[in-house]
Amino acid sequence: MIRFHKLRPAPKSNILRNITGGFLIGYGGIADVCFFYLQSRWESRAPAAPDYLNGLVFRVDEHGTITYFSAFQATSCALLFSTSIPIAIAGVLIIAKQNLIYKSTRLSFRLKWDKDDPSGVANHGFIIGALAAPALIFLLGPYIIHKLNAMGFVLG
Repeated sequence: MIRFHKLRPAPKSNILRNITGGFLIGYGGIADVCFFYLQSRWESRAPAAPDYLNGLVFRVDEHGTITYFSAFQATSCALLFSTSIPIAIAGVLIIAKQNLIYKSTRLSFRLKWDKDDPSGVANHGFIIGALAAPALIFLLGPYIIHKLNAMGFVLG
């Protein structure tokens, strides 16, 4: 027997939540990939001793390998690392859910739910976020990092 399920229209608030959540998940995931790309690319070219003439004085310890980055490189990597995963987690928390099941013990917890996205707009938000991440990181990001460095803000 074949059953046809009638798709119910999603409330407007769920559509906005699903687009926003999908965007944040896509952006956060691709921003994390961009972080690993930049970190490995810059680390392979970074000196093992401080280079004061070129401004490579910010120490980076990557699993025991010590290299030195510039203020721009150190701040870029620190901001990407510290924001990409929390942005993706915020997206997961924002997406509309139904049938939420929460289990907890003293040492762990588990959440399980069904997506409340009958129109599939979260996937569109994800794709838009994934495409927007490299553009924002590589086009707008350097401008922001240079401004932060000029104000004396450096993370390392």
